[in-house]
Amino acid sequence: MTSLLPANMQDDSNLALENCMDKAFSEINLKNFITCMPEFLSDEILLEEAKMFHVLGFEGWQRCSSKQEKTTLLRNAIRNHRFKGTVKSIKTSLSDTTIKYLSWQQYDGQPNHFKIKVFTQTPLNSTSYNKILNTITEYKRLSSKMDNIEINTMIQDRLCLNTTILVSRKVII
Repeated sequence: MTSLLPANMQDDSNLALENCMDKAFSEINLKNFITCMPEFLSDEILLEEAKMFHVLGFEGWQRCSSKQEKTTLLRNAIRNHRFKGTVKSIKTSLSDTTIKYLSWQQYDGQPNHFKIKVFTQTPLNSTSYNKILNTITEYKRLSSKMDNIEINTMIQDRLCLNTTILVSRKVII
């Protein structure tokens, strides 16, 4: 085995210490300590990682329902923070819904104001509406103000039409 110590420190006592450390560290499963691989971490450590990467609140942790979603959030935490305060961050944070961001120039509003149009497949209850609103508030630029949020629900259903044809004849005697 080649030593990692510099040549001037490679005496018998330092090499013996290095061998003991190699044996001790070879028995430790390092997968539990690697933060760039969150799928191997326990739930308690995932929570600590979420605190460390500042994604606990409406920045994603409350919207995650499975461990897979939480690990994906932790993998993308640094990238998401880089885009925070931009339109892209709002769109990626609400990836489960389709949104259209309208800046103040697009609707003749006041400077630094915006509108959001949300298109969903399922009707929203008050909890999901509040989650969307809190997420937008968390990811928007601090100087921006949201004028309104428009929710468009697209419900696909069958439309049945009944038609009746009335034919009458007029008989004159």
